[in-house]
Amino acid sequence: MAEALSELVALLGPGPGAAAARAGAAEAALSLSGSAEGRRLLAAHPAALAALLELAAGPRPCPAAGRCLLNVAAEPQARGPLLAALPALLGLLPAGPACGALANLCREPPGARRVLRGLRESGRGLQPLLGALGEPRPPPELGPLLCNLSQVPEGRRALLDRSRCSVQRLLPFTQYRDSVGHRRGIVGALRNCCFEHGEGARHGAATGTVLPLPAAPGCWGWQGARRPQEQPQSTASAHGARRGVWRGTQGSRGWSFSTMGPAEGWGCWAWAGEGSGGGS
Repeated sequence: MAEALSELVALLGPGPGAAAARAGAAEAALSLSGSAEGRRLLAAHPAALAALLELAAGPRPCPAAGRCLLNVAAEPQARGPLLAALPALLGLLPAGPACGALANLCREPPGARRVLRGLRESGRGLQPLLGALGEPRPPPELGPLLCNLSQVPEGRRALLDRSRCSVQRLLPFTQYRDSVGHRRGIVGALRNCCFEHGEGARHGAATGTVLPLPAAPGCWGWQGARRPQEQPQSTASAHGARRGVWRGTQGSRGWSFSTMGPAEGWGCWAWAGEGSGGGS
């Protein structure tokens, strides 16, 4: 397996007339990332991650490379190398695979703070993410990313900054039907923002709509799962007074959602292999 992976990395690398070979290698890497063992193999190979990132961020971006990075970013071993290449990933925003990869990288508070710092240092802040909310069909990975960023106070304060009108942009997506993942991520972000009591209370009073929605702390959350090309299904379950940010946990073919403790974030990924593609 190690020898085969080395050959795959060699095909991912640059070379004369190698565009078709690199695209094919990226598709193979995407299929490999569809299993836990494959993700671990790629995550342990920094050269593979660097080659995939170069393909995803190149002059002619390779979609398969971006989706593969989204998958591999769920592995703890890949977070260090990918966070070290954060400027390149941020440059891909607001594309769906980039949002998903960053959502995986900031599942835990240190990663969320690192991503927020990178956004600030880029000079754009949250604008690429908030601007994407105005698109006719925002990437479904955007909601989970905003949810994970909101698990830390810096992220909540950025979302509650009145100059950005962020809450007003988020609220319509609490009823969004085109993407279960995006809707639940937005609701999770609003719910987490309610922990910023001063700002949250002012926004709730101003809009009259934030707190009555499922974003209110201790209200309720969803648990469910979906597979590609299937009608999303979910079941509501009461959580009483339990407080915690939302987290997505990895399954074999899709996303599952649950309310977890305040130190945990939401992870998401694309599907690889047969029936692959970003979730919606």
